[in-house]
Amino acid sequence: MGESKIKTLPANFVHCPRDDLIILIARMLNSLISINDKFSDDSNLSSANLTRFHSRTPPGISVYSYLARLARYSSLENAVLLTAVYYIDLLSTVYTSFTLNSLTVHRFLLTATTVGSKGLCDSFCTNSHYAKVGGIQANELDI
Repeated sequence: MGESKIKTLPANFVHCPRDDLIILIARMLNSLISINDKFSDDSNLSSANLTRFHSRTPPGISVYSYLARLARYSSLENAVLLTAVYYIDLLSTVYTSFTLNSLTVHRFLLTATTVGSKGLCDSFCTNSHYAKVGGIQANELDI
């Protein structure tokens, strides 16, 4: 995910270099996923507990690589990346049954960055573009 040297970032993360912000967010998400995966088990995945964010299996791409891909091919601004983090907090507060884990993180990131781009940016891509970059069908993202 990058070099292991210590780096000082600005207090206002919107002014960080985008690559550093991606590393920071990916590390935070990986820590959260690690904790949440320990508390979830396959017996808890009944159809009543599944959300539209759930994948059948964890995708083969790391959170860092996926977030970097989304940022690169969709020209995501730092504000959009930071908004995705806010959406995690908001969604888990409003929907207490939602858990960000290895089965939900990729689709959640795709949805959060798509919504964030459309809400914050003057110029944004189509759902078909975001879906292609995120590796899902456009109709799945539309839902």
